[in-house]
Amino acid sequence: MASYATIRELQMHVSALVETARGGQPLIVTNHGKPVAVLSAVEPETADQVALFLERIGSYQAYRALQNIAVAQKPLREREVARFVKTARRQP
Repeated sequence: MASYATIRELQMHVSALVETARGGQPLIVTNHGKPVAVLSAVEPETADQVALFLERIGSYQAYRALQNIAVAQKPLREREVARFVKTARRQP
């Protein structure tokens, strides 16, 4: 099960929290009560693959958001689609 920490807690206890994540317990980092990042252990051999996987999750989330808007029959302008894509590319 994951544990939670605020950004401030992460700043104050980074070494201990990294060790906890390294031990197999993921850490969800929150900002104003909302999850913003996940700290999790990775093996050096698979770190790049994990990063690529996280990028794909962000793209999938943007795709699902666009799909939900389409189902609601709200037409999107090209600029709005570009915003979704840009947001998805920024997320890990």
